[in-house]
Amino acid sequence: MKRLLAIFLCLFALCACEEKPQGKPGSQSLTLSEAVLEQKGKTARDYDLEFELLHAHFYSAFLSEKNMIIVAAGDSCTNSLAQDGSLHRLEGRLDVMLNGMEDTMALQDFTAALPHESKEAFSAVDIGAGSAYYVAEENVPYAIVRFDSDGDGAYDIHMDVVLTEDKLVEPDALAWLYFEEETN
Repeated sequence: MKRLLAIFLCLFALCACEEKPQGKPGSQSLTLSEAVLEQKGKTARDYDLEFELLHAHFYSAFLSEKNMIIVAAGDSCTNSLAQDGSLHRLEGRLDVMLNGMEDTMALQDFTAALPHESKEAFSAVDIGAGSAYYVAEENVPYAIVRFDSDGDGAYDIHMDVVLTEDKLVEPDALAWLYFEEETN
């Protein structure tokens, strides 16, 4: 019996010493993928792609090697995409945009797994209307998420992520990612 107790204590000690991922205990840790980080600060001129009119004065192009769609802002006066058209958003699967997004998660767990060294991530749920202004189809829930990706205490990423009917976040969910001016 003493031997069994000693084995149990050794196993317990080994489990306690096991390295946990960053983030809250027992949670996944999510970070922006290199594919996303490479797009920050770019304009339409930085891509050798043919942009097509998406809606209003927004233009889109498929970045095949990154498996993402780039949406750039055009000139609303001329209804054309200027070469210095700024990056408006990225569109794609969540698991392409975030490293570590491998399992379906509750929204609360997803938000907790996002970078939060100096500021907790924010999330809210809304319902899609099935138009060009919403990531989700009509009557489909989506999450609005803001987080501080660089640890400086200011929100710099805004994501709209399609949820399941049960308001779960899936790795293959469609997401729109916006680089924001840093705000508190």
